[in-house]
Amino acid sequence: MWSEIAVLAAVLALSQAKGPEKRPPEKAHDQRRWWNVKWTHRRPLMVTDQVRGSQPANMAVAEVPTLGIVDPNGADFRVLDKDGKEMKTQVLACGDEDRALVAFEAPYRGSYTLYFGNPAAGPGPKLDFRAGLMLEVRALGRGDPRTWAGMLKLIENSPDRRARWWWPNMSLGFNPLGPWDNGIYMFTGYLNCPVGGAYTFAVNSIDASFLLVEGKVVAEWPGWHPPTGGSAAGHRGTVELKKGVHKIEFINAFRSHGACTVGWQRPDAKVITPIPAEAFAGYYVARPGPAEAKSGPVADFEWSFVEDLGYEGRKVTVVRFSPLGPAGSCAWDFGDGVKSQEPAPSHVYLEAGNFTVTARIDGREVSQRIRVHPRHGHRGKPYQRRIEKYAGIIKDYPTSGMSAAACFEMGLICHEARRMDAAVRGFRAAFEKGHVPLGGEDYRWVIRLWELYRDGGKYEDAVWVCDHVLGRNPPPPVAAQALVMKAEILYDWMDRRDEAEACCRAVLDRFGAAASDYVRWAYIRTGEFALLKGGREEARKILEDAERSDRWRRWKGDFPVTEGAHSINFEEYLRRGEFEAAMREIDGWIWDKPTEILGGLHRHLRGRVLLAMKRHEPAAREFDRALAADPKSPFADEALFWKGEACEAMKKGDDARRCYERIVFEFPESKLASRAKEKVK
Repeated sequence: MWSEIAVLAAVLALSQAKGPEKRPPEKAHDQRRWWNVKWTHRRPLMVTDQVRGSQPANMAVAEVPTLGIVDPNGADFRVLDKDGKEMKTQVLACGDEDRALVAFEAPYRGSYTLYFGNPAAGPGPKLDFRAGLMLEVRALGRGDPRTWAGMLKLIENSPDRRARWWWPNMSLGFNPLGPWDNGIYMFTGYLNCPVGGAYTFAVNSIDASFLLVEGKVVAEWPGWHPPTGGSAAGHRGTVELKKGVHKIEFINAFRSHGACTVGWQRPDAKVITPIPAEAFAGYYVARPGPAEAKSGPVADFEWSFVEDLGYEGRKVTVVRFSPLGPAGSCAWDFGDGVKSQEPAPSHVYLEAGNFTVTARIDGREVSQRIRVHPRHGHRGKPYQRRIEKYAGIIKDYPTSGMSAAACFEMGLICHEARRMDAAVRGFRAAFEKGHVPLGGEDYRWVIRLWELYRDGGKYEDAVWVCDHVLGRNPPPPVAAQALVMKAEILYDWMDRRDEAEACCRAVLDRFGAAASDYVRWAYIRTGEFALLKGGREEARKILEDAERSDRWRRWKGDFPVTEGAHSINFEEYLRRGEFEAAMREIDGWIWDKPTEILGGLHRHLRGRVLLAMKRHEPAAREFDRALAADPKSPFADEALFWKGEACEAMKKGDDARRCYERIVFEFPESKLASRAKEKVK
C-alpha cells in the first residue's frame, strides 16, 4: 500500500544482484613503472563481483580517498587497466570532502590502477555513465514551486550545492548530506525497465516534488504542503516506456524538514510499491587499495558510515576508520577534540559538520576532510542497544576540546545508558562552554545535572549549577526556580540557613510577581525559616496564608505535584525502596498542606528516607530539625530512635546513647521504650 513517508522511508534496503563468475587472476601491468611523472600518486582499484542495481554493464564505481591532493572537480583522475591502457572515466562526486566517487569502464573483474595528484591535468577519456542513482542536495534559495516552471526558477536561484553522492533508492526520511531544513533533493538515476508498457509513478513528500522520465514531468505534487495524502490525492502519472534503460529524475524542495519517497507500478504489477534499489541499471563496485607516491608508500585511510540517530532527530553518527595498507601503529585525531590509538576505530561523532581527520600510521601522517551527517538511520538495530553501544565509546571522551553541543549530546547519551559520571561530565562541560538552555525541553537537563550533583553529595557543584543559570540573565520564572533550588541545597544539605533564607527573600523581593510556582515554594520556605528562628506565630501566619489564600493556592504546573493519600503513598514508596518517589510525596504533602511544617513532619519523613538510603549524617540532621520544630510531636520518640540508629551507623556511640536515654525517660509509654532500654544496656 502506497502510504505515508514514515512507512515508505523505512524501505531503504540495498539489494545486490549476483555478478558473473569471477575470472582467474590476471597479471597487472608493471607496477614498478610510473605511468606519467606528472601524476604524484596512485592506488590500486580492485573491481569485485559486488553489484549495485540490476545486471551490470561493464562499468565500475569506486569510493576513493583523495588525501587532499585532488583537483576539486576531479579532472586529474586517470584509470589504467592491467596492460596500462587508459580507461574512460566519469567523476560522479568530488570536492565536498576528501573522497571522490569515480566511475570507469571495467571490461573485466580484477585489478586496475588509479592515478591522481596533477592539478594541471586536462580532461581524460570521458565515460557516458548511465547507471545507478545519484543524490545531490542544494541549499534552498528563493522561489515558489507551485508549477514546474516555478521549480526550475527555484533551482536556478539555488546554486549552493551542499553535497553529492550515490544513493540506493528514492526514499529519504531526513537529509543525509546536510542540514535537515531548507534544501532541495535532486535525484538523477537510470531505471532498467524489464518490459515495455505503461509505467505508473507516484510521489509523496513534504513540500514540492516533481518526477521526470526522459526529461518530461510524469508525476508531481507542487507547492508548499505537508506529506498527508500521498497517492490517494492523485500525485501520480503514467507513461509508456520501452524495455531498457531510461533516465529518471526526482526533485523535492523542502523548508522545515526534507522527507520524500517515489513509487512505481510496472506493467506486470497490480499495485504501486517503492522503487527498489535493484530497479536501477547496475554497475560493479571497485575497492580502493593503499596509495603510494613516486617515492614510496604514504599514510592512507578510508571511512564508512555505520549507523546513526537520524530517524530519532539527533545528529549522532558512527563512522568507522580503517588504514589502507599494512599498519603497525596508528594514532587518530578525529577533528572534534577526540583522539584514539586503535588500529581501526569506530568513532561516534556527536554533531554534524565537516571535520579534518588526521592519521599517523607507522610514522607517516595524512589529513583528510570528511563530511559527517546521519545517513542510514538505525539499520534495524534497537534504539537502546545503540545508545548503550555509543555510551561505551564516548564515556571517556575528553570534553576540553569538544564543542558545547557535542558535550551536551554526550550527557544525553550517557544519561540514557545510566553512565552517570560521564553524563555529569558532558552536561557540566556543555554548560561551562555556554550551552545553558533557559527554556524548552532541554532546560530539564539543567535540573537533572543539579539533581545528579545533589544525589551524589556534590553540593557545591549543585550550587554552581544554580549560580550558572542565574549568571545567564534568565527570565523571572527560571531565576525564581534557580534560587529555590539553591536554597534547598544550602539548607537541606549544607545546613547554611542564612544563605538559604536570603535566596528565598530574593525570590519574593525580585520575582514575587512572576507566574511561577517556585515563588510559592520560596514563601513556604520563609515560613520554615521563621520557625527556626523561634518565630512560631510568624511562621504560622505565613504557612496558613500559603495554604489558604487564593493568591497562593493557584497551581501553575511548573512541576508535578502528587495528590491523594500522602501518608499511605509515602509508606508504600518507602517500603518498596522507591526513595525518589517517597521524597516527591513529601513535597506534594507540604505543597498541599504547608502548615504541617509547624510540627516538623516533613523533616521526620525525610530523615526516614535518608536513613533507608544509608545517608546517615543528613538523616540525623533531619531528625534533629523535626524535634526542634516540636519536641513533643506524636512522632518525637520515633525521631529519637531513628536518629540513634543513624548515629550508631556513624560510630557515634555517645550521641546514639543519649537518644535512647531520652526515649526511656521522656517517652516511657512508647512502644520503642523497651528497644531503647536494650540499646543502653
